[in-house]
Amino acid sequence: MGDADPGLIADACVLIDFQSVDLEVLKIVAASKGPIVVLTTTLREVDGLTSRRCGALGIQLTEPSEEELIAALEPHRGLSLHDRLCVEAAVRRGLRCITNDKLMRKVIQHRGGSRVWSLELLLELVSMGAVPRPRARKIGTAMGRENPGYIGPEVVEEFISKLDGLG
Repeated sequence: MGDADPGLIADACVLIDFQSVDLEVLKIVAASKGPIVVLTTTLREVDGLTSRRCGALGIQLTEPSEEELIAALEPHRGLSLHDRLCVEAAVRRGLRCITNDKLMRKVIQHRGGSRVWSLELLLELVSMGAVPRPRARKIGTAMGRENPGYIGPEVVEEFISKLDGLG
């Protein structure tokens, strides 16, 4: 394993984004960057993604802890209960959260946690030689088409510019 993370945790939106364009890349993430944790509560938000499929991709399913559940009950304007659970798990477990949700990212940063954009993670994989540039480009542009609310044209353009600038 190359540049291993202490571990990654994915939110539902990122899983849906990858599922809609290239779910297999998560297997490469798990093999190259370290384990990807997904809360069982998060998995329930992703239609068509099963626990069996997660296992095949190297995704580790886990239940939220009692402490995480209790902390997530505290309302935070703009974040769903599932988002708050993901934030709590990321921060309490020291996992880097893969999310494109700006509010989640802000809360995680405020709490001292670590986060990464899905396209930023793709750039890391290309830099490591784990994903070829053309595949990353295809994934990034497809995500922009599929989810323009979170990954708009300017985000895709910046991603392609960074991708083209890699060694």
